[in-house]
Amino acid sequence: MAKAQSTPKPIIFLVGGGSGGHLVPLLALVPALKSAGWRPIVITGYSALEKQLVAETKVATVSVLAGKWPRYFSWRLPLELAKFGLGLLQAFGLILKYQPRLILTKGGYLALPMAMMTWLFGKPLIAHESDAELGLTNRLIARLARLVLVGYPVSTYPNQWRAKLNFVGQPLRQQPLPQQPSRPVTGSRLPNLMVIGGSQGAVALNSLILEALPKLTEELAVTHLTGQFDYARVQTASEGLSLAPDRYRLLSTLTAEKYYQALTEATIVVSRAGANSLAELASWRKPSLVIPLPTAAQDHQRANARYFWQREAIIYLEQADLQAQPDRLAQEILSLLSKPERRQELSRNIYKLATPKTIDRIVELLQPWQKG
Repeated sequence: MAKAQSTPKPIIFLVGGGSGGHLVPLLALVPALKSAGWRPIVITGYSALEKQLVAETKVATVSVLAGKWPRYFSWRLPLELAKFGLGLLQAFGLILKYQPRLILTKGGYLALPMAMMTWLFGKPLIAHESDAELGLTNRLIARLARLVLVGYPVSTYPNQWRAKLNFVGQPLRQQPLPQQPSRPVTGSRLPNLMVIGGSQGAVALNSLILEALPKLTEELAVTHLTGQFDYARVQTASEGLSLAPDRYRLLSTLTAEKYYQALTEATIVVSRAGANSLAELASWRKPSLVIPLPTAAQDHQRANARYFWQREAIIYLEQADLQAQPDRLAQEILSLLSKPERRQELSRNIYKLATPKTIDRIVELLQPWQKG
């Protein structure tokens, strides 16, 4: 008897890149999508960061070009337009080759060519917006998408978009471990401050931390994630401070496993206000001082931080205020360290904003398209 052929799994394109914030949430979906019977293919860019992130996830990946449109006139505009045109051609070829059942985009400039070609082919398109403010690309894609999944309650967004919005939260690569590991990352028994430089705006935040380090390391062990591009500068500057090795640990990046171990160990966290970072801080119940990136597109980091601050879930600090008052950041951190009741209050309030069922909810919402 001839062996019955298995039915091929429906393909879903996960489209995002350009920054970790656009790619990491898609990678978080991969295991659950596979378990639900999908064949995910990640469509991303060519950067070293994107390659590193994808390498940690066992998933088929295709790299494509996409023009990053300048928000003001620039000599780069012709080059970016050419890259955008090539991105459209690549998107056309990929849809023709793989015939995906569904395309899920994550915003950012890399998503637009694929979204346009998805619409041209008549394929179902779903977008996800992590931030409390719809990004420019997602405002364009929302007109073409069947559904826009959002990281904040629908009431957070303007009325004109709400009919297509569905609140799901932010997909995370991991949820908190049931037991705290015995400090495998920091190697210190002191209270630990974790500083998350991020992939955007790391230089200014790292500079603020460098100024505060002499005071901070009197009472804390500091785990400082600088981001890839500012590590060398921070390393040179910190060496001049002659800090004890058990008081200061400098790292450019960490694997997902090590990152979450370090986050578990942290007593206090200093972070930017990216949606992914805030969602992790909420799930891990971390008392946090949040400094939004003032140059973020659509000012989305301030919008994210305000949402948390209005619910008394974080300490909100403006970068310009800290730069004008060099001692203030250390004072704010050490003040929080000295107030365990305040830390407990922040921990309780931020956990109320966690969305631990996000991935299950997204997979459930995608199910109607699985059978075509």
